[in-house]
Amino acid sequence: MRTPRKSLAETSTSFGSPVRSGRYACIVALGVVIRGETPHFEYVAEGTTRGLGQVSVESGLPVGFGVLTVDTLDQAVERAGGAAGNKGYEAAAAAIEAADVIARLRASHAAD
Repeated sequence: MRTPRKSLAETSTSFGSPVRSGRYACIVALGVVIRGETPHFEYVAEGTTRGLGQVSVESGLPVGFGVLTVDTLDQAVERAGGAAGNKGYEAAAAAIEAADVIARLRASHAAD
């Protein structure tokens, strides 16, 4: 099995160019939405979830969902490498594993 090549494409509002380039086997979305005193938290969290799902459907790539939705900054810190684990690492590992499985299935199917 070949060693996967890793690269980073940072995007702020549009996934279009990097996702459609064909250079990537998976996508990992990392971020945090911290609840405030307005309903924006729900809008942003729902929009993020829906948008990343749409990216996965349109691109055909696995998307690791490492976007934390928390009430406080302390909760975010705990989930980003503290006592509650590292949710970003877990999202990345899951996306890479899914991409590997897809690649192996495609290779197996091509060999048949």
